[in-house]
Amino acid sequence: MLTRRTDNHLWCLPGGGMDSGENIAETCVREVFEETGLPVSIVRLVGVYSSPDWLIEYADGHRVQAVSLCFEVALEDGGPDPQMLAPNSEVDQSGYFTLQEVDALEMMENHHQRIVDAFAEQSHAFIR
Repeated sequence: MLTRRTDNHLWCLPGGGMDSGENIAETCVREVFEETGLPVSIVRLVGVYSSPDWLIEYADGHRVQAVSLCFEVALEDGGPDPQMLAPNSEVDQSGYFTLQEVDALEMMENHHQRIVDAFAEQSHAFIR
């Protein structure tokens, strides 16, 4: 499942930053729910992504390198139909796509590799 962001109109995987007091599993479940309204559970870790090219620069000039974890999740029973999700302040569209359809989308560049990795269904996590 992908979402299209309202701020830059690019497609991406649901996700976001960890809140204080959370573990990574709680962050994943919360972020997916906040952006899509879908209740999910984690199936597996797809990969850990930490390219030195993915830097975040703050207004004060401080730069940090992002480390992202990508999980495969499963929709919990009783969740809404993902194709019927209402837009919200972060997401204006969402949907399921094949890998070929993903290739044609305007997407956040660092998310494409994660999607390719998820489709690979490798038993162990990618470290990139």
